[in-house]
Amino acid sequence: MGCLLSRREQQRRQLLEEIEQLKKSQQQCREEVEELRRESDELRELREQSPVQTVPSRISSCDDVPDAMYLLFRYTTSLRESGDRHAECSRTLGFES
Repeated sequence: MGCLLSRREQQRRQLLEEIEQLKKSQQQCREEVEELRRESDELRELREQSPVQTVPSRISSCDDVPDAMYLLFRYTTSLRESGDRHAECSRTLGFES
């Protein structure tokens, strides 16, 4: 009988430890999600503050080419960074592909 109680007590302690680990993990995930939300809000505010520049539909002179190339570079860089953040967030939340 003592052996059975000892085993049950050991299982109970192990389950309590697992519960504590899960609680810590859950809290860490909540903190990470909150941090991502803050970063997202900051990015949204920055986006709203800075006017969006568009590439002209037609390049009227050679002087317009560097500006158009720069805006295109910024746009593609922004898309890549956005994709990187999305992938990192997905991995953090356990949605790896």
